[in-house]
Amino acid sequence: MEQGRRQGAPGIDPAAGGGSCALRQIAAPKPSSGRLRFRRRHWGRQFPAAADGRPLVQRARPFDVGGGRASAPSFLEKKPVLTMPRIVERRPRRYVAVRMPVTIPFDADVDPAFDELFAAFALAEVEPNGEEFMKFNRIDMPRLEIEVGMTTDAPVPVSGRLIEGELPGGRFVSMTYTGPYDGLMDATAMLVGWAKETGIRWDVETTDHGDLFACRLEVHDNNPSIEPDPQKLVTTLLIKLADG
Repeated sequence: MEQGRRQGAPGIDPAAGGGSCALRQIAAPKPSSGRLRFRRRHWGRQFPAAADGRPLVQRARPFDVGGGRASAPSFLEKKPVLTMPRIVERRPRRYVAVRMPVTIPFDADVDPAFDELFAAFALAEVEPNGEEFMKFNRIDMPRLEIEVGMTTDAPVPVSGRLIEGELPGGRFVSMTYTGPYDGLMDATAMLVGWAKETGIRWDVETTDHGDLFACRLEVHDNNPSIEPDPQKLVTTLLIKLADG
């Protein structure tokens, strides 16, 4: 499956995957690192698992992995690499993001949101060189509330869907997945299943309107602009642990 591309500062033709034509008129500041962030025109991604390890999209021929469920043919044939989960301490980090409700499938919502985010950075003349992430606030199958964002200490004016906030510090479970984006759902199900088997408790509130996570992230350690091989794309999954 093609791994789409996206550019951190808008300027790419919106016909390639969403976004406003007006964004083509915005010049982006040149990153000092020389790193260009291309949009993922076709994410080809799957979707996060619920708090109890159930995938939000049922797939054929599942098998159990520590309480989670994943599809052997679609996942293992891609030869992904998973690190062992570990507990890490993270400090609070300020960020700017586009917050939006989405309904599965939400691939078409992602590129315009990243366009909007990086347009705000460009207008503020702020280099988009922080930690790039997707944050899952609420999971109520098939409805989600997500944020696409980037950490920054620089002032970036926000309005509309753009928000600023702080990723909380504290103890997180971290697991790194190397492989195509369409394997992220299965990787997440494995992580959630491992946590269930080992007694790990997330910082999550279960309500009638879904699971509300204190901080649940997919951090993009690289992207197709600097790593065109889908098998080498690196995503770190981070979920905040309950206190105590």
